[in-house]
Amino acid sequence: MDRREKLQAYQTLPSLQEYVLVDSEKIVVEAFRRHPEGWWYELLNDPESDRLRCQCVDLALSVEEIYAGVDLPSALPTD
Repeated sequence: MDRREKLQAYQTLPSLQEYVLVDSEKIVVEAFRRHPEGWWYELLNDPESDRLRCQCVDLALSVEEIYAGVDLPSALPTD
C-alpha cells in the first residue's frame, strides 16, 4: 500500500482528527487535520520558525524539537 492509499484509508476513520508524517531523510513534517469542510494540509519545514500543533493531544513542538538528536543524511544515494 502506498502513502496516498494509506492516507485515504486513515481518513475514513471517524475518530481520527489529525495525521502527522515526519520524514526521516530531510526536514519535512506534514500534518493533515479534519475540519468540517474536509481535510486540511500543513507543510512544516523551517526548523527555526515552524511549529507542529496537535490539538487532539494538546501538543505543540517546534520542527527543531521534532528533529533534535536526529542525524539526517546529507544527500540521498544515487544509483
